[in-house]
Amino acid sequence: MIIAAHAGTGKTRFAQTISDATDFICMPYKYYLPDGMMSCEESEQMKADLNLDIRDKWPDNYIKAVINQYNENRYVIIPPVMSVLAALRNEEIPYILCYPERAAKDEYERRYKERGNTEVFLDIFIGHWDGFLDQMESDPGKYHITMKSNEYLTDLLPQFDEIINREEEMISFELDAALLEKVNELYRETGFTIQTVMRRELIRLVKTGEIPKYMKVGERLDDILTSSN
Repeated sequence: MIIAAHAGTGKTRFAQTISDATDFICMPYKYYLPDGMMSCEESEQMKADLNLDIRDKWPDNYIKAVINQYNENRYVIIPPVMSVLAALRNEEIPYILCYPERAAKDEYERRYKERGNTEVFLDIFIGHWDGFLDQMESDPGKYHITMKSNEYLTDLLPQFDEIINREEEMISFELDAALLEKVNELYRETGFTIQTVMRRELIRLVKTGEIPKYMKVGERLDDILTSSN
């Protein structure tokens, strides 16, 4: 399940403490970053840095990566980028949007300072506090969780699991070596995993009501492929 959570809600802590979770940060997709791995402190100090150059392919590159990640982990934690959330809705991928209650502004300012965020970051995320919350509250996604004071994402785990159990089923299948290589070629060419391709195809079939010949009873796949060549 995709969990889109506002800054300071504990995305990194959740990924570090909860099994099968990933904090799928957007900075490497959004900006041209300095070479080399950054420490946690360095990455916090670089957030909202106005001197960073935005990548030409943003946000499409991140949208594609998030859609692929949907099938990889039980909990995929992302920032609430509105264009990404719109793309997820278009793909009919559910997500949970998590953000603080309005009265928690001072608490979140303290959280940002304690983790080393810059004054520029504070000017944006505290200076435009109500604007961010207005945007998230009006998001048309199905699942919203307003976080109370002193609450972190780890505290919401039972709510996440309840939603996941209601919404998601894993699609899994095995491929032989030759077909797997073809799948890898498809991924290298398009950037989409086979799970994403299959999910899109299934949604299309449900929407159109079309039953392909290969799905009809009595049809042999080898015969269909031969006749189509």
